[in-house]
Amino acid sequence: MFNATSWNLEEPGQEDSRFDMMVPTIVAPKSMETFTGQVHSPEIGIVRQFTFSSSLQRMSVITRRLGATHFDFYTKGAPEMVASLCKSETVPENFKEELGRCTHQGYRVIGLAWRPLPDKLNYVKAQRITRDQVEKDLNFLGLLVMENKLKPETSAVIRQLEEARIRTIMITGDNMLTALSVARECGMVAQMDRIVAIEAHPPRDGRRPVIEYIFADGEDNSALVTNKIEELNIEMEPENQHFRFAVTGTSWDNLRHHFSELLPKVVVKGTIFARMRPEQKAQLVEVLQETGYYVSMCGDGANDCGALKTAHAGISLSEAEASVASPFTSKRPNIECVTALIREGRAALTTSVGIFKYMACYSLTQFCSVLLLYWVGANLTDFQFLYVDLILITTLAITFGRSPAYHLLDKELPVVSLVTLGPILSLLLQMVIQIGVQVGAFFYVQQQPWFIPFVPNEDDDYQSHTNTVVFIASSFQYILLAFVFSKGKPYRKTILSNCEYLLHHVKGVPCGEALQNIFLAH
Repeated sequence: MFNATSWNLEEPGQEDSRFDMMVPTIVAPKSMETFTGQVHSPEIGIVRQFTFSSSLQRMSVITRRLGATHFDFYTKGAPEMVASLCKSETVPENFKEELGRCTHQGYRVIGLAWRPLPDKLNYVKAQRITRDQVEKDLNFLGLLVMENKLKPETSAVIRQLEEARIRTIMITGDNMLTALSVARECGMVAQMDRIVAIEAHPPRDGRRPVIEYIFADGEDNSALVTNKIEELNIEMEPENQHFRFAVTGTSWDNLRHHFSELLPKVVVKGTIFARMRPEQKAQLVEVLQETGYYVSMCGDGANDCGALKTAHAGISLSEAEASVASPFTSKRPNIECVTALIREGRAALTTSVGIFKYMACYSLTQFCSVLLLYWVGANLTDFQFLYVDLILITTLAITFGRSPAYHLLDKELPVVSLVTLGPILSLLLQMVIQIGVQVGAFFYVQQQPWFIPFVPNEDDDYQSHTNTVVFIASSFQYILLAFVFSKGKPYRKTILSNCEYLLHHVKGVPCGEALQNIFLAH
């Protein structure tokens, strides 16, 4: 903004304030030629700042022009709020029409107002005065209209999430009509969808609280018209994919206090929540979680900290205040990180389930090997136990999760519980195969003409044909189980992309002739 208006902003640094010197922030034009001949210097000092408040929807400053004898007061904030603080004669008659026209086009609009402060107000009083004393009887200056274009990645990410049946919701402090326009532009709301704005009103004049449903204009689906409907069948309508709810912060508060039973139904089809305060954003996340949703939240400001902390996965798009409350911080200030986080999360969950099933089957496979050898009075040797546990299993477990996440989001959700039919049935079927192979190898080797039965001895020397064939068969089973439980598409890339995993498999395959030389040598 300063570059566009050719002005400079000079803020006091550490060298200016280390001795508690009260040096104000100075704004001045880059070129003084335009102001030549004026009585006062164009340089303006900001002597006090009333910081932005979400509840008040505005911020203000007390300034003084260099050489002037009085202070000036300026306010910026939500246009409706700023206009309510101004003298009625200073607000243009077409204020609402101009505001609506700008917000329909998706512009971000800020209202500006000003008033001169009394000459008797000195510097000390200016530092002690409250904002309630000065934020009134203002002169309306105009509207600051800014075009905040969508980032090129936004629409593509929204489309990916919609294709994967992941709901997208907009929670913003902006004007409702601006939010509607942006939602249309980024594809969050489809062209065939109609917007139903929910307006909840508290009890007035002894009447009960009222909730109204207002359909958006049929032509551009952005301007709200007055075709109010007394009752909407929310019980059935949320299944209809041709309309979305839009709620303001004021209506949200009234819904929570007077229509709390409708909140779960509203959030199911609610897509746009505008003029939301920080605490309301966190409340919305909580209601979504209570409804059964897993919620990921993106934010880049202090107003989003509560919602970022409440969500299952909060992602800060800046390294400022929001990054403190958020477990994830994106170095790129766009929402591409959302799909990346979901893909990595699903890959991690799939890996965890796979490694659990693998470790369970490994233990049961080794248990089967020991039982078969106990049958003839034998067992695995200490070296064989070490080889399986340290060389095969440990390195397999370490490299199991090296497969990267799949590059696309799938509609189907990964397994989130181990105590379900799928994982249990998978374990049972694999164990049937493992037991069948080992039992088959155990009896097959006994049919060979060169087979020598094992004879128990006092030295616990278990080297025998039976020991060797059971060990070799089970060693291949450990490796095959790792392949079976290393699930790839649609949550992880194919196992061929895991070079460390494949390299270990090649090195870990036992050579039958070499093992016979080791275990049968006298």
